[in-house]
Amino acid sequence: PGLSQVRARLKARRDYDFTPLAPETVAGLYGKTLYLSASRIDKYAGCRLSYFLAYGLKAQPRKQAKLDPSAFGTFVHAVLEATVGRVHDEGGFPAVSAQRLTAIAVEEMDRYAAQRFPQQAQRAAHLFRRARREVLDVVLDLGEELHDSRFQPAGCELEFSAQGALPPVEIAGQTAVCRVSGFVDRVDLCEMDGKTYVRVVDYKTGQKDFDYTDILYGAGLQMLIYLFALQAAGGAYFGRDALIPAGVLYLPARQTYTLTQPQPSEEEVRDAHREERRRRGLILGWDQILAAMEADPAHPRFMPYQIKKGEAVGNLATAGQLAL
Repeated sequence: PGLSQVRARLKARRDYDFTPLAPETVAGLYGKTLYLSASRIDKYAGCRLSYFLAYGLKAQPRKQAKLDPSAFGTFVHAVLEATVGRVHDEGGFPAVSAQRLTAIAVEEMDRYAAQRFPQQAQRAAHLFRRARREVLDVVLDLGEELHDSRFQPAGCELEFSAQGALPPVEIAGQTAVCRVSGFVDRVDLCEMDGKTYVRVVDYKTGQKDFDYTDILYGAGLQMLIYLFALQAAGGAYFGRDALIPAGVLYLPARQTYTLTQPQPSEEEVRDAHREERRRRGLILGWDQILAAMEADPAHPRFMPYQIKKGEAVGNLATAGQLAL
């Protein structure tokens, strides 16, 4: 009897097959309109089964009660958003000293911890206190960049959705319409020669980088989708005639620890951290744009390019290449 049961189970496994879902089933799982975000597009491009499990069946992995990277990322985003907003209210980064910027960031970190963690959650609060130094370093680095930049924050956590500040990005497919919704961490504007240039900035607490290969295969599109959505619809929102795309940037919002030779000097450590903090992304390679993005374009500290043999090389594009 036992052998026949085993045989039946093995036969069932052998005969099992994945069959295409009926159109009615697909419509029942996703609806007639497919609502996408940048992360959903990346998940689909990476693994269709993973997309189906997460957004079709809505299967959720079990999570431990600990301070995971996503919780730290939420903390960093909240502090940066609140800090940028308060600096804007006090006259902008060129008008705010490093000391005042530090004080604002510390106040916002304290406010976040007080709101998110009751007194009984001592361990979680302790873990966030340990992260304060790391977040403060990110804020001061951001302050150094924007203090001398003509690109200044014009919006934070800008939402593209039916309920957001801007409508979702609509893309017509062969069999359905997609509406891509999501948030932009920060939008910077620069007024120059009677024109308004726009760049999109994303705070990254992980290892995300700008990769042309990802874009070729349909992943990592978030920043570019939002940049050109702003070109199409952002002018009216910001009260400008038009917005000209100037680039997309990932800001590394974390403290990195680089391998060095034993007993490195303070200067070597500082240079290593500075290189790790260099923004990733793609920017318009015009001389006037590079000069507007940071104080000394001949010796760039923040932007994703270098000067070699008197020429700027790196992740730079012409207006035509950006449009492409």
